[in-house]
Amino acid sequence: MIRRLESGTAPWFKQRLMAIEGDTRPAWGKLTPAGLMAHLRFSLQVSLGEIEVEDRSNILMRTVGRVLAFHLFKKWPGGRIKAPDDWTPEPTAEFESERDQALAALDRFVEAATLDPTRRTLSPLLGPITLDYWQHVHGVHLAHHFRQFGV
Repeated sequence: MIRRLESGTAPWFKQRLMAIEGDTRPAWGKLTPAGLMAHLRFSLQVSLGEIEVEDRSNILMRTVGRVLAFHLFKKWPGGRIKAPDDWTPEPTAEFESERDQALAALDRFVEAATLDPTRRTLSPLLGPITLDYWQHVHGVHLAHHFRQFGV
């Protein structure tokens, strides 16, 4: 399983995003396909610093939570962990447009992480992290939603 979103793996991630259709039903949770694309776009924009977020991290999440969520668990349990409501914004457009926006954010992220992997941006749960580490975070996060939507 691919665990990082970077230039060499971006086509794999994009292919899976393209495999999700407007009527694809999730195996768990309440996200619609358009809602998923809005959620993924939002998380990519946060990692780029395009959307300001509040630092809600704490020492436990920056250490133990980080290791558990992004290194020890091979898969996140479906339907057991719900993102905060502000991380699942309502779609602002039809599915195809939301998917296009998510793909564009993915491209911007890959480019930025390639150019400056040591740049730090704020994760609301993990605190300031580098774009290099965001590549790992996005890889795990996207893989979770690909399982959710059966791609």
